[in-house]
Amino acid sequence: SMMGAAASSTSNGYSSNFATASVVSAIPGTDLLLVHLDGESQPIPVPAKRCSLLVDDMDAGIGESGDAEERLSDEEERNGFHGVVEDVVSDDDDVSTIHEETVDHENENKATPKRSRTIEEALTAGGWQFQRKKNHIVYSRKVRPADAPYETVTQHFTLASTPSDSGKNALAQLNRLNRDHEVVQETAKRDQVRCTACREMLPKDKFSKRQLKKVSGESRRPVTCKDCVEKTETPGSGDWF
Repeated sequence: SMMGAAASSTSNGYSSNFATASVVSAIPGTDLLLVHLDGESQPIPVPAKRCSLLVDDMDAGIGESGDAEERLSDEEERNGFHGVVEDVVSDDDDVSTIHEETVDHENENKATPKRSRTIEEALTAGGWQFQRKKNHIVYSRKVRPADAPYETVTQHFTLASTPSDSGKNALAQLNRLNRDHEVVQETAKRDQVRCTACREMLPKDKFSKRQLKKVSGESRRPVTCKDCVEKTETPGSGDWF
């Protein structure tokens, strides 16, 4: 922002008219302001009592009574100026930058596409795998630490077995973990199942619920995808086994 000042000076030909000027600085130890009058090549000292301060072109002129240098300091403190008003980054600029960064950061968080609305969505999005259920439900996954991208760390997340208001807190924690950590690719592949017929790793939706029940449990039984089941049930499709 620019600070304008109306200055009257008999020594510079402005005995009866006010001139617009830019305040450069106050001269310490005096009641003079160093101002740059329009049309002048160099700034000149002008008695502070002959200047009224205008900020941001608003009609907020300050009267001629009192100490103008002190009034300038008050305006500087409120507006973040430090004497120099042209071609210098001021505290006001810094505050604007910080504010913009803060707003962008908040908007970024609000617009995060990976933010899940339910715990089930968050568990799927984060590649969390069911581990065990006794008094609690425990999920785990492998992630890459931000400070050690070539290492893997196992994370554990525990849910209460009974639903309660803590579910909202659990959802917030899961969203935060999903946002801040990169899931190791191998963990994401656990959402896929290998068909024992065609030997392909396929998404779980390629299998019927009856076939997927064979996956849970300690003893691994043959699991066949929908396509392979359809081929074996269709006459003339060939012998798959």
